[in-house]
Amino acid sequence: MLQRTTDHSNVGALNDYGEDDDGVGQGSSKPPPKKPRQKGPLDKFYANKPEDKLKGRKCGKQQTINEVCRKDLRDKACKEIGRWFYDAGLRFNAASYDSFHIAMESVAQFGPGFIPPSIYELRVPLPKNEVESTQKVLKDYKQEWAVKEIKKDANTLFKMLDDMVEEIGEENVVQVVTYNASNYVKTEATRPHLYRTPCAAHCIDLMLEDIGKIPKVWNTLKGAMFCNGYIYNHVGIVNMMRRFTNQRNLHRPAITRFATSFITLSQMHKQKNILRKMITSPEWNNIKWSKVAAEKRLTSTFLQERFWRNIVYALKLTGPLVKVLRMVDGDKKPAMRYIYESMDRAKETIAASFFA
Repeated sequence: MLQRTTDHSNVGALNDYGEDDDGVGQGSSKPPPKKPRQKGPLDKFYANKPEDKLKGRKCGKQQTINEVCRKDLRDKACKEIGRWFYDAGLRFNAASYDSFHIAMESVAQFGPGFIPPSIYELRVPLPKNEVESTQKVLKDYKQEWAVKEIKKDANTLFKMLDDMVEEIGEENVVQVVTYNASNYVKTEATRPHLYRTPCAAHCIDLMLEDIGKIPKVWNTLKGAMFCNGYIYNHVGIVNMMRRFTNQRNLHRPAITRFATSFITLSQMHKQKNILRKMITSPEWNNIKWSKVAAEKRLTSTFLQERFWRNIVYALKLTGPLVKVLRMVDGDKKPAMRYIYESMDRAKETIAASFFA
């Protein structure tokens, strides 16, 4: 009775190693060989995803004895896959695609007898299914950015702002800050008790744009942008310029496009003497592109006194405005209580620079 109990307690241990307990304890000295696992109709519901199998391999799971013994089968499979690559003229880096590894794992999970897709399947149903699956993935995203037949006109902008006012509560809204475009004005007409204030940074940017249309300023900007672009398009000239200017740059990205142009003029004016020294140095004359027409134009521009006088003229007009623009578009402190005084000072400074 005790022996029988012991035999029953060892059954679980045998099953843990995957061995069949048929014939054990009946006088057989060697268990029968394990039969290959047969796949049934329910296996497709419980099979691991190919992506999960690949993740498990990348995590460094230990190989079983059965996998080591099947090395010859893998070598044969790799040989045939390589032949297919050579025959089809595929690029070798296609083997590094995640989709290739997922496809191979899917074939392995199917087992022997897998029939590859036909030309018709690759051309018609499979691409169609792929498009449908992609559309399902994008469905949630499309709901967030569905803007079909929406125009950026006065009616659309009014509806957006009006809905926001209704959501917050009309009694809780005092001021609406918008761009200075005409299609934003409709909100003020429909809700007259709300104060619509144009964006200060946008207004100043429009001022800089109008100043840039003055012929003298426009020609100066055009010449300065050519010189700046030519320098930064040649690595050798950039390195030389930085050696002469002690690692300073001419191009200074700013808040707006027009402010960037005028700040670049300011940087050029600060480095005027150094830039002139650079283009008249022996090092400049020895570079291989020193005789190119574009380089001659750059040299001529930097040596013209009129070019530098026009830069000073443009900076007198725009310098105070750029200073105010930096203040109103900054994040250090609220600029509302400073903006009116700053604009008055900017106008006085501009007037004094010309009529002192």
